Amino acid sequence: MTHSFDRTLSLSATLRVPGRTRQELSAPLTQGSSWRQRTTEFQLKLLKTLG
Repeated sequence: MTHSFDRTLSLSATLRVPGRTRQELSAPLTQGSSWRQRTTEFQLKLLKTLG
């Protein structure tokens, strides 16, 4: 979610919920895969554009 207060100021929020992510590596000489457990994450950013 992002909200702009005016041309130069905005607030952005991101929420990520728990889950599993699979990562695969594929290269000519090696292959592999792994699972990663993701935790709950909340980010809040206040952005100011200069100009």
